[in-house]
Amino acid sequence: MSRTGNRTVTTTFRTQPGVRDALAVAAGRENRSLSNLIEQLAIEHCRRQGIPIDGLDPPAPAGQRKVSNGEST
Repeated sequence: MSRTGNRTVTTTFRTQPGVRDALAVAAGRENRSLSNLIEQLAIEHCRRQGIPIDGLDPPAPAGQRKVSNGEST
């Protein structure tokens, strides 16, 4: 994947209206924008799954690998 540095990219997806409404309520409760809430949810999910995020997560040291619970071995 290409690095974008501090730049952001536009991502569009379709969802059911009820899901969008629930996300808007959750974002409001946390004083976040809808975009910021979705980004944080995606980051948390990727980290739980051991998926590194280019530009956010430092590369794992040589000889170490990520495991699904977020710990290194």
